[in-house]
Amino acid sequence: MTDLIENNREFFTSYRVRFTVENPVPVNIVIDSLRAHERLIKRSGKFLESVYDGLHITATTVYVEEIVDGSWVVDFLVKYVVGEENEEQFRQLVENVLGDNEKMRTAVAVAVGALLSAGIISAYNASTPDAVAAPAIEAHNSVVIQAAGDINIPAEKVQEFIEKNKDNKQVVKDTIDALKPASVTPGSMMEVQGIPVSLTMSSEAIESLPADMSFIPPNEQDKTYDSIDIYISASDEDSGKKGWGGLVPDLFNNRVRFVLDENVDPKNLHGKRKVNASITVHEVYNANVNKYETKFVTINEVRN
Repeated sequence: MTDLIENNREFFTSYRVRFTVENPVPVNIVIDSLRAHERLIKRSGKFLESVYDGLHITATTVYVEEIVDGSWVVDFLVKYVVGEENEEQFRQLVENVLGDNEKMRTAVAVAVGALLSAGIISAYNASTPDAVAAPAIEAHNSVVIQAAGDINIPAEKVQEFIEKNKDNKQVVKDTIDALKPASVTPGSMMEVQGIPVSLTMSSEAIESLPADMSFIPPNEQDKTYDSIDIYISASDEDSGKKGWGGLVPDLFNNRVRFVLDENVDPKNLHGKRKVNASITVHEVYNANVNKYETKFVTINEVRN
């Protein structure tokens, strides 16, 4: 179903997945899969924007409309909020893209399929670095590109989207979690229903995924440097937790927030501009740019 509410700039479409499982699916796997599908579907807006000129999606909301017994089937309802202020351009988008029920369902399926391709390729490469891509993975890529071609989305757009999301650890994790229901029955497949083409993730492709995610970098990591020069530009003699900042030129150019270890007296360090110290850099992974960024730096010990 695609329902258009032009005054509110909202439109709805659907996404249905079916797992050919015969065994009951544990609750924790169901929850992991639903949440992962939600995150993947929310990323589809960026793909739609890249293939349809003038489309600007400001919000995406995902609902579970129905879960069907038997082979595990989930119906998702997807709401997009469009931020186009030009009435004529919005009318053309409705007429040519948003109002086409079949086209929109297929476009969302292609977007999610491309994300699954990116995730499964990255997971396979990370866990089996010297191996050639499994034929089943290449076959899934071909099916996604074929489905895109049926609604006149160029293969280059799909491949660009795959490349952009490869090595994104959140996409990798969501891919593994989204496909988890297939793990309860060997030989299970996942297929997208409600679109005119057969968009299926084969059991061979699913089974190429690693059993665990230990190869995925953690959300946060710490790096300790025993002796390095730091430059203090802000300090507070009454607190070691706030009011401190400066530079660590050997590591990065931007100013960072400093926090003093409980063994470092802020009164003794207050007023000094350059010291040699033992520090720990606390980093957090930013999935949007696919790299770690500095959160803050702890000054563990002052050397001079």
